Amino acid sequence: MMEGYFRAFGILVVLVFAQIGGVNSNEILVQSKFNNTFELIGNKGIVREFLLPENDWLLTDLSENEDSLFIGSFKTITQLSLNESRTLSTKAKSFVEFNVEGRNFYEGEDGETFLFVKDVKCSTLQIISQTQLKCIHLLLNTLELESLIDDDVRLVTAYGEYQGTHPFPGTVVNGKSKKPILTSISFTSHPFAPTKLATGGRTIALFNSYNQSLHSLSMAGDDVVTLMGDVEQVLDLVLYPKKDPSHLFVLVESTHSILSISLSSHEADFVVSVDYASSFSIDEEVGVMLVVNKRGEVNSFPISSLNGQTQVLTPHTITRFDSSTSISSIHAIPSYSTSKTTKRIVMADLNSGDFHFLSHNGPLSSTLKFSNPDHLSPLWPTSLSSHRDPSTNETHFYATEFLGKIYKLYPSSSREGSFEIEVILDRSDFGISQILRDRIATLSPETIYLKLDGQ
Repeated sequence: MMEGYFRAFGILVVLVFAQIGGVNSNEILVQSKFNNTFELIGNKGIVREFLLPENDWLLTDLSENEDSLFIGSFKTITQLSLNESRTLSTKAKSFVEFNVEGRNFYEGEDGETFLFVKDVKCSTLQIISQTQLKCIHLLLNTLELESLIDDDVRLVTAYGEYQGTHPFPGTVVNGKSKKPILTSISFTSHPFAPTKLATGGRTIALFNSYNQSLHSLSMAGDDVVTLMGDVEQVLDLVLYPKKDPSHLFVLVESTHSILSISLSSHEADFVVSVDYASSFSIDEEVGVMLVVNKRGEVNSFPISSLNGQTQVLTPHTITRFDSSTSISSIHAIPSYSTSKTTKRIVMADLNSGDFHFLSHNGPLSSTLKFSNPDHLSPLWPTSLSSHRDPSTNETHFYATEFLGKIYKLYPSSSREGSFEIEVILDRSDFGISQILRDRIATLSPETIYLKLDGQ
């Protein structure tokens, strides 16, 4: 048996293929971190080389907010509406750095300075001098980089505004006027891999695993703020409280620790450390933080908030799974029930595709049962979320499959205690997803494993 490794924008994936039925499956899938190049490597060298396509879907995270699912991947943040239309739209797909040169770039007591790109305000404006400024802008679906022209950029100060660049920049001289003038506009697109995200209120938080940085932005896609740079691999994010977040909780792999970052001051505080932690969730109604580690332990930490800082109290272990279980995501179901004896915690097993229900009082756990015994379990479910349907008052669960599918799980109307499962989004026939599915189709599912960092 041979283990294959590839590090995709900071996420390590291990594919274990065995020799089955005479099929030589000793291949390693690797990816270059800098140019999106994948290689399939066999015993005799490179078997195939290809680029990660622009529309490739390898799904890594999921978060529900106001009747929509927000989906993290190696390329974009995508929003899927949960109404009948199931509208799919790209929320963010690239960071773009704008460098602007000109005259009269003032700030401070003389008034605020704003830069707009196609009427979207840049919230990370840095005025380097009176002749140079820089802006990091989040490229939205409505803002195509290829179509940008100088006239799409507008600078507004207390002394006036200027759109586009001066037609004869060489003739611009310093004078008494303080009205701004733009003489040069250039931009550079930076790789974007929002592999982890969280939503709450009007805020989206994300971890860009390409450059290992944490950011927040508004649901509209503006007000982009860098919360922290040079962050080691992030395994999970939670915005707290959900309705009006003031803090972002971050699970950092290298230190096995959970940090709390203020969305206003950007100050980070240590919360708790759990050896080999892989995922966490906060149940606001019960007042606990749930942390699962790769040893199969699910721990519950009572939390309290003092002077704006979240503190965790002595934990207790809800349950332990055997070592073959690899929990990729744990999710506390909001408004499901306030009783600790109700099974209001759901978890996904990365390799078996099973889903487990827990109560806070555990340790009893049960595997979610489906009304159709021949249902197709998700292959490598990476994240979970839930949504309460206001029309039926039923809670539906949603799961991302690493290879490009999103599943909806809901109570069966025909078999009490069972669930139905359906695919509500399928992008598994693109790029890497299709190549892996074709490769996996020749192998026994019991011999294929996926391992994400920290799990």
